[in-house]
Amino acid sequence: RNIHFDLTYQDFELPEYCPILNIKLEYGAGNNGNSYCHATLDRIDNSKGYVKGNVMVVSRLANSMKNEASFSQLQQFINNYQLLLNNINEHGTLGNITDIFPHWKKLSLDS
Repeated sequence: RNIHFDLTYQDFELPEYCPILNIKLEYGAGNNGNSYCHATLDRIDNSKGYVKGNVMVVSRLANSMKNEASFSQLQQFINNYQLLLNNINEHGTLGNITDIFPHWKKLSLDS
């Protein structure tokens, strides 16, 4: 993918648990890396390469959830998901999405 890479094994830590999702990480070739717990090297800022200070080891699940999102998109994701979770906790169900996010325009399939 033509992403700059300038790391040695001393430039990052190998944690026992994913720092994002707090799940025990799996290291090695087991499951061919397909397990959601498999350790992956994540670029913290996707606009930069795999360089010292911009990488951390996280689970494959955390890495794929973040994928190519910017910091502002991740913050928006966190904020909006918290609103959804608060609503579910308060009402026991999701309900209407436009009740949670009243600024969203409700579209109709009839038009």
